[in-house]
Amino acid sequence: MGFKDFILVLGIVISCANAQTFRACVVDDSIRCQNLDKDGSLVSCLSVPTRVECAVQMNRGNAFGVFTEEELLLLAQRNPNDHRVIATVRDVNRITNPFAFEAVALVPNNHTNGFEGLRGGRYCHPGLGATSMRWSPRVLRALETLSARTDQCPSETRGRTTEELEVEILSNFFSEACRPGPWSANPTHDADLKRRFPNLCAMCSASGVCEGYNNPMAINIAGVSNRDTHIQAIDCLVNNGTVAFVAWSHVVDYFRVSIF
Repeated sequence: MGFKDFILVLGIVISCANAQTFRACVVDDSIRCQNLDKDGSLVSCLSVPTRVECAVQMNRGNAFGVFTEEELLLLAQRNPNDHRVIATVRDVNRITNPFAFEAVALVPNNHTNGFEGLRGGRYCHPGLGATSMRWSPRVLRALETLSARTDQCPSETRGRTTEELEVEILSNFFSEACRPGPWSANPTHDADLKRRFPNLCAMCSASGVCEGYNNPMAINIAGVSNRDTHIQAIDCLVNNGTVAFVAWSHVVDYFRVSIF
């Protein structure tokens, strides 16, 4: 089965940039903070647990600069008079690329009815803990937001957590999935969610754990790493999936797509 058997129904293009002044907000990275705080450095470090906290500290004036990804670029766009992107950092191997990455939803070419046509389908995801593309939580959940509308809070929440509401909506929208990685930062809550919504792990190697895909070593494509979770998600689609949410660069590699 080749690339001609699949089409793209969604293109999400995001450029990531870094901004720096005299005080940098760094998300939970002690080594980076130590490097910034070296003797004689003109940059000091403010360590925070989340990107959201970085945004809060910027608004409070406690962080005058930030190493950031797209959520905080969005903050800069919404508050153009208070925050500006003054510099960008690019991967040396992608200097000429117009974007840091492109995320796509890949479906069979007989797919119809857009996002709604994914309802009841089988969802292949590279994993919420995937690090190869450095996608933020917002990007990792972009297809879920657009198709299952996980960003819309139901009228009756009954004290449920945000993670629980999100997973329940996804479980009702997709019939089966492999959505590896942590669904909650709390290990106990994470395990409980995977026990209660097993269909979202049904396409994974260990259906009740959601640790990864079945037999990734079976992927045998020259020049393609079968350990890459984006490649595994595409292979999941090829082998009886409905949609895979992956990086476009991996689609190019898997199907040998010619870029003109």
